[in-house]
Amino acid sequence: MKVFISGGAGQIGSHVAELHLARGDQVLAIDNFDTGRRIHLPEDAKGLTFVEGTISDQALIDQLVGDFKPDVIVHTAASYKDPETGIPTC
Repeated sequence: MKVFISGGAGQIGSHVAELHLARGDQVLAIDNFDTGRRIHLPEDAKGLTFVEGTISDQALIDQLVGDFKPDVIVHTAASYKDPETGIPTC
């Protein structure tokens, strides 16, 4: 199965990615690192492709989805920081 994960370097997205990789699925993960961390994803995981970018970039998302042709899209991208101050809101 081909799985596209937004927020792939976040707490939830990285665990979803690890579960799918353990099943042998192909995973394409995107994250902009506002709250996610690259360390949450294995560097050399077989089947993992990682893209640093934002889901608000419509052209990038269209290209990634069009090229990868995922069977499933898992949306875990979120931000808990105030966009004006950068201060966590929770």
